[in-house]
Amino acid sequence: MNYHEQNMLNHWYNERLYDNKDCVAPFFRGYTEEDMGKTTLGRTSFHYDTSKRRYGVIVLHPSLKKHRILMEGVLWHEFCHAWEWSEDATTGHGSAFKKREKSNMRLYFYDILAKLACPFIR
Repeated sequence: MNYHEQNMLNHWYNERLYDNKDCVAPFFRGYTEEDMGKTTLGRTSFHYDTSKRRYGVIVLHPSLKKHRILMEGVLWHEFCHAWEWSEDATTGHGSAFKKREKSNMRLYFYDILAKLACPFIR
């Protein structure tokens, strides 16, 4: 079990979405290379629970296990996808996503570092 990663997601969820009863905290499924392109470090899939509430399931590339700061940045990026899906039922990298991602500039910066480092850590 990846307790650290799930605890980070739960913390961000509690800070930003806890009062929205239509949202469910995202779930961290773990690390996998499955369905990851050459430059992909994380992926969020979009789901509904039995009450029709939206939530995201997040996976990260195994190369991030060795790079905590980069992992946090990519996890934040994927959390923002789950956040947007939970609140607005939208996906992608549009202006609403970017606003959410930039709401924590430290983690946004870590995500940028991960994108730059991707060719070297994979």
